[in-house]
Amino acid sequence: MLSRLLKTRTIATAIHRHAYTNVRCLSTFDKHKDVFHALGLDKSNNKGVFDGEWKGSGNIVPSYNPVNNEVIAEVIT
Repeated sequence: MLSRLLKTRTIATAIHRHAYTNVRCLSTFDKHKDVFHALGLDKSNNKGVFDGEWKGSGNIVPSYNPVNNEVIAEVIT
């Protein structure tokens, strides 16, 4: 009985770790791609100045994920 319980728990833990690892492998942008797409945002070439319309022709400013320092997106100032 105890061995069956331990075996079941071990399998459940392995499945949980596998699922968690797969989620962590996705970049921040990829995890939220549908939301960004609905807002008309890409990973790069986003115009970051609004003056009645979105425009920008200056420096490219990256936005970083504070957890893993990954570049989430880039904005043109």
